[in-house]
Parts: sequence; C-alpha cells; structure tokens
Amino acid sequence: NDLMQPLKTSISHVWVPALFSAYIAFCVFAMLNVITGVFTDKAIHSEKRQRATELENLIFSLFERMVLEDDDVIRQGDFELALKTPEMRKYLDHMGIEIEEARALFLLLDDKSTG
Repeated sequence: NDLMQPLKTSISHVWVPALFSAYIAFCVFAMLNVITGVFTDKAIHSEKRQRATELENLIFSLFERMVLEDDDVIRQGDFELALKTPEMRKYLDHMGIEIEEARALFLLLDDKSTG
C-alpha cells in the first residue's frame, strides 16, 4: 500500500494505478518467461549434443569391430554379424532403419560383393 500511495495522490483516476501495476506484473512475467526459455533451450541443445556424441562413439566402435581384416573393408559376413549385436540394433532404431533395410542398403552399395 505504501508503494501505491504516490500514484494515488498524483493521479486522480482510480484505474491508472491498477493499470500500471498490471503492466509491471506483465513485464516481470514476460521477463521470467524469456529467462526460463533460454535455460530450457540450452538444456535441450545440450541433451541433443550428448546423444549425438554417444551415437557417434557407438557407431565408431561398431565399425571398428567390423573391420577385421587388414584391408579395412567391411565384408557382408562382418556386416551380418554386426546386425545381430544390440549396439547396431540400438543405432538402427535411433536412425529409424529396419534391419532388412540396412541389409538391402549394404547389398546395394556392395553390388560386386567386394566389401
């Protein structure tokens, strides 16, 4: 009430102090909304980066284990074995790829069966 007293004495209309108080409350609410949005956005981006890094590490380790021979070529047998691992299934699920689609893509890319 002490804060509103100068407004009440200098302004004769009753609705102006109430309107001014509503304006201040709206501005404070908007500022808090922006601050919350910034923190939420940063948390979402951090989570996406972390998941991308985890998937990169996962696929790197998968392909590192698949390349068994000295020529650094992934053969169809190696790929078939990798398709049976839970890590590869997790990666394919994340990418939205069925196992049969991955198999067909490998055969498309390896049309001469050279790896």
